[in-house]
Amino acid sequence: MNVDLMKNLKSQGTWRLFFFIMVTLTIYYGHYIKRQSRWINEAIADENEKLSSNLVNGILVLGYLNAASSIASALYKEGLLILLLGVAHYAWITCLCVWSVVAGRKVNTLNSAEEGSDTWFNAFWGMFFTPLYFNFKVNQLNQKLSISSAT
Repeated sequence: MNVDLMKNLKSQGTWRLFFFIMVTLTIYYGHYIKRQSRWINEAIADENEKLSSNLVNGILVLGYLNAASSIASALYKEGLLILLLGVAHYAWITCLCVWSVVAGRKVNTLNSAEEGSDTWFNAFWGMFFTPLYFNFKVNQLNQKLSISSAT
């Protein structure tokens, strides 16, 4: 397992991440993803294998549009603006799912994790719980590392 990568990816508890996301109307997702992507990309030697900066920046921008959508939908019930922000919302969800699956695969490769092992980032859970699952798994692996280093 890539111990340095796992230590760098650990940033906070999953419940804390969840509350940050809720308080910021999901904007924090993009900032969390940008931070994690930077650490993953630093661990990858091949430039062609790094996480796409366009995907990461797109998630950040779409996250702000998603927050605007939440506010606008409270003020307006119909119209072109609501329709466009709704499309941006679904694009944002799609990008979150893609990032979670791709980032999980990159970490699996960097950790030489075997499919089905307890170090494996599962694409199914990543797609449904997006960065929350990613954060949970990072914390779980860091806890495993701290237990194994203590013994």
